[in-house]
Amino acid sequence: MRRLFLLIILLFAITTQTLASDHRVHTRKLDSNQGLPLHFYYAPFCRPVKRSIVPIESIGQALMGDQIEPFFLNFDLEKLETINCKVIKESELVTCPATQKGDIAKLRELVEKDYDIQILIDNLPVGSKSYKEFQCGDLPKLPLPNLDRYTKPNGFSIGCKDGINSNMYLNNHWNFVLSYHETKNGKRYLVGAEVIPSSLDHSSHEVRCGPRTPLIYGSSQPLLNINDLELNKPITFSYSLTWKKSDIVWASRWDAYINSEQTLDSKTHLLSIVNLFVLVLVLSSLIASLLYYRIGKELKSTEITNWKSIRYDVFAPPRAPSVLAAFFGSGVQLLGMLIITLGLGIVVFTSPGNRGKYGTLMLLFYGLMGISSGYYSMRMYKLMGGVHWKLTTILQAFAFPAIMFFLYCIVNLIVRLSTSSSTYLNVLSLLKIFCMWVFISMPLVFIGAYFGFKKKKITIPFDDESVLFDVTRSTTEPWYSRRYILNL
Repeated sequence: MRRLFLLIILLFAITTQTLASDHRVHTRKLDSNQGLPLHFYYAPFCRPVKRSIVPIESIGQALMGDQIEPFFLNFDLEKLETINCKVIKESELVTCPATQKGDIAKLRELVEKDYDIQILIDNLPVGSKSYKEFQCGDLPKLPLPNLDRYTKPNGFSIGCKDGINSNMYLNNHWNFVLSYHETKNGKRYLVGAEVIPSSLDHSSHEVRCGPRTPLIYGSSQPLLNINDLELNKPITFSYSLTWKKSDIVWASRWDAYINSEQTLDSKTHLLSIVNLFVLVLVLSSLIASLLYYRIGKELKSTEITNWKSIRYDVFAPPRAPSVLAAFFGSGVQLLGMLIITLGLGIVVFTSPGNRGKYGTLMLLFYGLMGISSGYYSMRMYKLMGGVHWKLTTILQAFAFPAIMFFLYCIVNLIVRLSTSSSTYLNVLSLLKIFCMWVFISMPLVFIGAYFGFKKKKITIPFDDESVLFDVTRSTTEPWYSRRYILNL
């Protein structure tokens, strides 16, 4: 058992290793806490002429809505070329769609719901920091203040709102600040990626944008108002690039993302949840110990009082023991999946670059815990005096997973038809989940049920189990005590 556990940890650690890639920019998605993740090109951004989606590494990544695509930007870490301002123009490799009337409404909605642009460089998320010196859409003034933590570790705002005039501005100028570490032998590694989003109206005669000259504008920076976008013309996007030497080594480059402000807020919420869980556990243990002491004392007594007077009703077999056993087994399966996944997350550190790993592991462990589902559901079914264990096992293997899979397919279809969310799963991903259910979970349920039915029946505290009876309601019971009234 110890070797098996070590093997699982080893495989988990191997699958979470990341390799350095090139320094080409990859798009990820548009994400917000107020809406579903959207495709990156849901907004009218310039895009490569030949789009090629990088194969998704795992089902968990697909469930997160990640769709990695190569972008047309590529930063050379060997040259360390600084770019003051460069306009993205159409070419043989790049196309910029013309702005339609619906695009203005899209952009306003994205800014209103505070959507973030998520892109990757060398598998690092391009984050953003909150500088108090900069207002909505301002261009950064070098040198930048030294801030260690990302405000948004996974992206930067697509736009901003002016609190005074309620105007919405599009961040069409991206100021890249890339940090690199140089080793003693001269090799350089990218260890940080940041974007300071800015808004810049390139149609203004005051703006002068060139890769070799500093960005120049008049007395006031002209911002790109979304309402002022010209129809049937592409939006002008531009970017700047600044390189920053860092003492952070390659192995520690994720520390700034892990210790970001968002992560600290999540840790605070997690601490509150843990405190509540411990409080519930202590109170539950106290009540359980009191019940155990009280019931044990009454069982030793010869008088029929309290527990002895209702024990036959408590352990009376229900009208549908197979359904109760199936729900009990499904609960054990879900609980086992959560415990193993959280346990591995505590024991083994996984790189944040391996997105969706925990989602994939949860699906895998749910299938593997099918053996415990079949085992405990059959123990419960046998406790209630059931004899049709094959029918109960089939119900256990099919009922709960089939209902959940069917409902998810319906929701997935609705998401596909009604929104442009990137969380939509294609037929191949759905087929993978279906195969995990049929070829992993289902056989293990039957194996667990077989061993569970072979076990001896669980003993219950009765002098004579033959007095167990089915609790049925009288036909003359008052209307307010009927089952559907009580359920309401």
